Amino acid sequence: SPIKVNEEVSELPQPKDFLEVIDLCAKNKEVIMFSKLQHSVNLVSFVPGKIQIKLGEGMGKEFVRDLSNKLTSWTGKNWIVEASKEAGQDSIVDQQKKAYAKEKEEVSQQDNVASILSAFPGAEIKKIEKTS
Repeated sequence: SPIKVNEEVSELPQPKDFLEVIDLCAKNKEVIMFSKLQHSVNLVSFVPGKIQIKLGEGMGKEFVRDLSNKLTSWTGKNWIVEASKEAGQDSIVDQQKKAYAKEKEEVSQQDNVASILSAFPGAEIKKIEKTS
């Protein structure tokens, strides 16, 4: 029979992208950090172990240090988080708002929706639900 090699498998999470970092904050009940990462931080660059972000207004370097320390603690690996002056991507929340606005615009152009919107002046799309 084959010999089993005792391999130590890391059970610690290893975020592969910025959204997984945000998710890790939620799972660890870091509500303020979770919220700031979604609303007030612009991602400049991400590779596992190193993140560059542009901090939102009123955010200090302690946020960068805290995020780095928490990621290192949660993952068991060293994480470097750097504040950048580069603009980076829109915040996650701004990206979601733009995606929703684009989807709303596309839906409003569909013939059946466009005819309803023109038949009822002042009508607007409040919610989009996908059906199967």
